[in-house]
Amino acid sequence: MRIHSRPPDGRIVVTDVRRLAFHIFGPEGAFERMVRMAFDRPDLDFLQDVVYWTRSESYGARPTREGAAIFSDGIRKIMRTDLSSEEARVEPFVEAWAPPGTEARFGSLSEVASGPVWGFVPPLVFDALPGGGIAFSDSSTYAIKVTGPSGQMLRILRRPIVPQPVTGRLRRAEIDRQLAELTSDDDPGLGNVPPTARAMLAGFRAGQVQAIEEMQFFPEVPVLHALRTTWEGNLWVQRRGEEPDVDLGPIDVLTPGGRYLGTLDWRMRMPDEFGPDGLVAFIERDEYDVPVIEVKRLPPGIR
Repeated sequence: MRIHSRPPDGRIVVTDVRRLAFHIFGPEGAFERMVRMAFDRPDLDFLQDVVYWTRSESYGARPTREGAAIFSDGIRKIMRTDLSSEEARVEPFVEAWAPPGTEARFGSLSEVASGPVWGFVPPLVFDALPGGGIAFSDSSTYAIKVTGPSGQMLRILRRPIVPQPVTGRLRRAEIDRQLAELTSDDDPGLGNVPPTARAMLAGFRAGQVQAIEEMQFFPEVPVLHALRTTWEGNLWVQRRGEEPDVDLGPIDVLTPGGRYLGTLDWRMRMPDEFGPDGLVAFIERDEYDVPVIEVKRLPPGIR
């Protein structure tokens, strides 16, 4: 599950991978309608569509303007979808840089499972900006690309922070971290998948464990870990934290034009979404592993 809300009306979009749909709620939280995803991909079978959507769900859908939202395909593209009708059709919006050797593999399950796993791949982090553009980063360096509503590049925001070289200790820590993430994910969130498909996915999971143990590595640790934008358009840019808490790095705050406003140095996970008047939302899990949305208000000094 992922939640995202954007002005001017404050509607909320929730990605639902089990139903292959987007749920749209009004600004007060009342459910309005569901928009199902239309798959127009005859070259991929059912299982590959499930894998595609499982990857997509982890990035969520982010409203960019009235009736439209963006999300990642889980590989290296940012997609845009029209949510104004009952069926959402997707079109590519921005194609990010893919480091050589990391291109996605599609084909038989054995071909997918046998693909190499890379450590310290530069993440594709992005969020929507007021007016329909986006801010995103796709490299190991501190470089944030800002686009207009049609996807055209407007500027690149940089800070003089260089990537850290990868050491043997970092390699082992990354292998352990990815294995821990894989084994902790007992429910992949695939909904009513047929038993035969679940058996195939179990084989796929075993192949993933082996691939992680034999992981290949890039020579640098990416500087950035996450990126979010506020309702006013400011960028919260989180740098990668120290192992194993890579999601608790310092957060820089920039204007859309690139002016540096300051850094939050205390350990803080990036909010899952921003609201008006300093409100932020975090998706947590309770003692029964059920997702719970916690809403907090930031102190005036860091809004």
